[in-house]
Amino acid sequence: MLIIFVTILFGFIIILYVLSPLISPRTLKLNGLHVLITGGSSGIGKYMAIEAIKQGANVTILSRNQNKLYQAKTDVERYILDPNKQKIACVAIDVSKDYNSLKNAISRAEILMQRYVDVLVNCAGYASLDLFDHQSITEFKNLMDVNYLGSVYATRCVIDNMKKGYTTCHNKSLSPSTIMTMKNDEAENGNTISDDTPGDRNLRNNSEKARQTGANEDYTLNEHPDDASAFIVLKTPPTSIDNDSLSSHHRNGITMEKPIANQHLGTPTKQIFPNLSTNLTNKDITSHNYSTNQIISNGTHFNDGRGAGYRIMFVSSQAGQTGIYGCSAYCASKFALRGLAESLQMEVKPYNIRVTLAFPPDTDTPGYAQENLTKPTVTKDICQTSGLFSPQVVAKQLIEDLKKGKFNSYIGIDGFLLNSLTCGMSPITTITEAIEQVCTMSLFRIVGLFYIDSFDRMVRKHVLSGKSNVNN
Repeated sequence: MLIIFVTILFGFIIILYVLSPLISPRTLKLNGLHVLITGGSSGIGKYMAIEAIKQGANVTILSRNQNKLYQAKTDVERYILDPNKQKIACVAIDVSKDYNSLKNAISRAEILMQRYVDVLVNCAGYASLDLFDHQSITEFKNLMDVNYLGSVYATRCVIDNMKKGYTTCHNKSLSPSTIMTMKNDEAENGNTISDDTPGDRNLRNNSEKARQTGANEDYTLNEHPDDASAFIVLKTPPTSIDNDSLSSHHRNGITMEKPIANQHLGTPTKQIFPNLSTNLTNKDITSHNYSTNQIISNGTHFNDGRGAGYRIMFVSSQAGQTGIYGCSAYCASKFALRGLAESLQMEVKPYNIRVTLAFPPDTDTPGYAQENLTKPTVTKDICQTSGLFSPQVVAKQLIEDLKKGKFNSYIGIDGFLLNSLTCGMSPITTITEAIEQVCTMSLFRIVGLFYIDSFDRMVRKHVLSGKSNVNN
């Protein structure tokens, strides 16, 4: 009897494994898609941008630091597969300060890419670690603003167009009529838009034709840039750039406040939004110079990921799965992302939008080095038990999980253990994942108890020695 039961059980599991791919989301192909990454100027975000560009995506990077943005663009563009098709957009902005400024900035990136955002990666964040009663109230608020609200703002900026993209036959490029509407909105806000390029006249004429025929989505705007593949929004150039090299830097995609003459540009440079800074509260976003040939072709463009939907990723942390000594403020800001991600996934799943919640371990990034300067000794000892990972490895895994539409993304053995222990009522992507969680949860709970006891011993040892709040 027992043999029959075991045989039936194993047969059932095998059937589930076979059927699992049939109910899983289709894997998204990034080639030709618009990937927007917040906090993409360094660390995990920058290497995710590299992974995306290596797979043929067009990438927009958002970050506060202008010099880091310039360096990130230089690093990422080395991996461009096709300079004639791929673009890199870099925007200097604090995603946590002002929602309207962020929305305007993302809209301008979409106009440049001539495509709404297909994939959003919320990677902007930082860690400030200290004991609960030592951490300032201001720091509690700052962590929530950046780690949580920054993700809320960026997601709100793109979610409506993702929903509309699903209801209008999925992932269309911005039509000429749509772009003209966006430009007209800018004009109504006081931003003068010049019409001095053949491409814009074609765009206007075809948009009018589309309006008259009622076929607003029957034209596709493709872009063939003469000025390499990118732009960057900077208030002032980095101090390392001298005046003699401004022309070459403009050709490499850096936009200064004043147009730079360049004999290599096939199309005259024009300012699309010369008064952009007056329309935004964030002073880091200023003029936007745009130089390109705009080519109109018939037909509606669909990307290679047709049917795979859209993707939104929230980059949390293993500290967003379990509380850690000295991380009360940081853990709270990362735990908040889980509630947001689970609720949002339930709302947007009918629109074929997949949400991924990533729990990367300690990663060897500039941010990690900075947080170690003030990290309590006990916290360091606890964190060392899970090891330190390279940002390249973490970024590659996160991109793959995002493409597959997995809800939970984790790295390493400890990541697998924590994911199984804390899965709770979180969504599943495959039946295989559900089986793994059901089969391992009880065992991993026992393992977890030993971890907790070990951590408690570390804390007691340091508290008794009077070194619990010593920073190395």
